Order: sequence, then C-alpha cells, then structure tokens
Amino acid sequence: MHMFEQKNMTTLILKMGIPSMLGMLVVALYHVVDTYFISGLGTDAVAAAAVVFPISMLVSGIAFAFGTGAASAVSRLIGGREAVRAKEVASTSMYSALVLSAILALLIAWFHQPVFRLFGADAHVMEQAEAYGLIILIGAVINTGTVTANNLIRSEGFAKISMLTMSIGAVLNCILDPLFIHTFAWGIEGAAIATVVAQTAALCFILIAYRKIDSVVKLSIRQVRLDWSIYREVLKIGIPVLIYQGLNSLAIAVINNQAVTYGAEAIAALGIVTRLITLMSYVVFGFVKGLQPVAGYTCGAHQYDRLHTAIQTTRGILSVYCVVAAALAVCLAPRIIGLFTTDPRVAALGIRALILWSTTFSFLGFQMTYVTAFLALGKAAEGSIIGLSRQGVLLIPLLFLLKGLLGLDGLIYAQPAADLLTLLLTIHYAGRLTKSFPAAEGDATNRSRSLLHG
Repeated sequence: MHMFEQKNMTTLILKMGIPSMLGMLVVALYHVVDTYFISGLGTDAVAAAAVVFPISMLVSGIAFAFGTGAASAVSRLIGGREAVRAKEVASTSMYSALVLSAILALLIAWFHQPVFRLFGADAHVMEQAEAYGLIILIGAVINTGTVTANNLIRSEGFAKISMLTMSIGAVLNCILDPLFIHTFAWGIEGAAIATVVAQTAALCFILIAYRKIDSVVKLSIRQVRLDWSIYREVLKIGIPVLIYQGLNSLAIAVINNQAVTYGAEAIAALGIVTRLITLMSYVVFGFVKGLQPVAGYTCGAHQYDRLHTAIQTTRGILSVYCVVAAALAVCLAPRIIGLFTTDPRVAALGIRALILWSTTFSFLGFQMTYVTAFLALGKAAEGSIIGLSRQGVLLIPLLFLLKGLLGLDGLIYAQPAADLLTLLLTIHYAGRLTKSFPAAEGDATNRSRSLLHG
C-alpha cells in the first residue's frame, strides 16, 4: 500500500486508471467485434444478440454488486490496517456472487422463452436468441467470478493484472469469433461458444495470478463467513450497483419491446448503437475504477486533501475524453454504422441515434467520477441517486413518455433527455461533497471510522 501513500496524485490516478481503462476498453471492444461478426449472419441475428445482451448484463450485475461493494470495503479496511477482516470480506463476496449468479442463470434458462420475449424477441428472432442466449448464460456465470475477482485485485492496486485478465478474455474472443462462426460454420452458436471459452480463460488467469502475487487478500473458501455485518457492509454499496445494472438491462428491454413494433431493423439499429455507446462508456467505467481504491484508501487513512485532489484529477481527465469521443462519434457516425449493416433502414436509424446519444455522452465522465467517489466513500445514497437516474429512474419513464408523444423518435430522444437531467443532479451533489471536505473533517473522520468497523 506504499504506492497509495507516496505517489503524486495525478501520477497515481493515471497509474491506477489507465490499465483498468484499457482492460475495460478491450472488453467493450469484443462486444462490438461480436456484433460485427454476427452482423454477417443477417439482421435477425443482430437483433437476437441485442435481445440477449441485457440479459447477460443482468446476471453479471451480481458480480458488479459484490465486486464493487467488496472492493470499496477492502480498500478502506486495508487503509485502516485491518487485513484479516479484508480477507474475510473478499472471500465471502467472491463465493456468494458465484452461487447467486448460478441460481439466477438457471432460473432464466428454465423460463427462457418468456424472458426473451420480455427483452424484445419476436417469433422471427426467438430461435436465434435461444441458440445464442442459452450458451451465453453459462459464460455469464463464469464471468461473475472474473469480474468479482477483478474488482478485488484492483482494490489493492494491481491494476495491470486486472487489465491483463480482461485483455486475455477479449482478445481470445476476437480470435475465436470468426473461427467458430464462419470457419466451423457454427453460426450464432459459435459466437456464444467463443465468448464462453474466452471468459473461462480469463477466470483461470486471474485465479492463478491471485495465488502468485504478494497481495493482502487471498481468495479461499476457508475465509468465507456467513456474517451479516460483512453482507451489510458490502451490499450497502453493492445493492445500488445491482439495481443500476438491473435498471440498465430493463431500459434496454423497454427499448427493444417498444422498437419491436417497428420491426427487427429498429431492434438491430438500436442494439448496434447501444454496444457502440457501451464501448465509449467502458473507457469511463474503467478509468474510474482507478479512483475507487485511491478514494477508499485515502478515506480510510483520513487523507482528505489527497481525496479531494483525486476526485478533481479524475473529473478533469474524463471530461476531456468524453468531449473528444463524442465529437468523433458525431463526425464519423455514417462510417461507423456502415461497418455493421448494409440495410439502409438500419443504417439511417442507427446514424441518428448515435449522433444524439453521443452528444450528451460528453457529460458521462463528470457524472461517473462522483458516482464512484460517493460509493468508494461508503455514501451509497448519493451515489445511488446519480447512478440510478441516468439508466433507470429517469430513462425508463422518459422512454414511455416520449415514445407515446413522438413514436420511434421518442426512443432516440429519451437517453439524451435522461443524461441532461442527471447532469443537473450530479452538479447538485458534487457541490455538496466539495463543500464538506474543508468544513467537516472531524465528522468525516468519525464517518470513516464507522465504515471501517461496520
């Protein structure tokens, strides 16, 4: 943990954030590459992948819940020199996430037809959604272990191992996709098998790495404690993350369901744009992962000046990235969408959606900096309000409202409208957090101590 104490803050944020960002970028890229190779199978195949995507995200939400909650607790516990408790929190979270995700995946598989219909599959898309989705559910459980372990290993500062883990899975998936889909002629099932093989390789890598590195935490079933105080500490951060992931999946389901009346072309177009925006967003999500352990450690060590500097540094870097990425997406929208479809109706709708969604994407870095800061500090309420608004609490009602008023255009305008409203919320809570640093350090110290001891 000397790294957290000694580094210049800008250097530290870059050292922690860039590997995480690159790893997440590679993961997002393989989702886009998956779509690219699946697009060669036709519009219905792209629509089927769009249906399954939010379902796999829902299962992975358990990993993000336990991984984010445990990483926040572990970094603060290590900062407070409570290594034994950190080990118990980490192992309990890892194995709990695996069991719960397996149960959820089995339930979805058992009731898969109504679930797939809920997420937008019609009669034309259902067969390919089944072929792809039932295999992907296996990978979603495996990915739960990888994501949870990744969050934990990053909480101790091993960002490069995190990057390698995600990169191994993503690169392998990109290699296997064309081989399984086209060379072996396995079609859309080949894309799913490629994903499962790649996710298995990533999980094996990180588990081996955990045994070899000099980390405080060692994942072991012997360290699992069915202790309510552990679950309370982890889930007060993790449940908002799970709700966020669930609302994100629900929002995509609503988009698909509302778009199905306009045909598979509408589902395919919005599915393509969703994955492209996910690619851009994962850079942000990856980089703020670097802020999380720094914020947790500095809070645990009562270093509030460094905490404030870490938030400002992250906010500035990500704001620049989001503006540049949004400008490029707007300028290159026709060329980007043209990579994934030759259908003129899919292309026209996709270009419009990408331009509009990219415009308000420029606010995402600012928003996610404060979501991450609040969650890392154990302030679940503030982080939840911001995080849940953009992809759920505001977006879902706007989808119904604007679709009723504007038809298909309303489905496109809903996301930018939710982004603008969430920006206003973020500005409000960011101001309150900034004012609290110099004025209430004593209160913050007491708060920190209560967090460390559950």
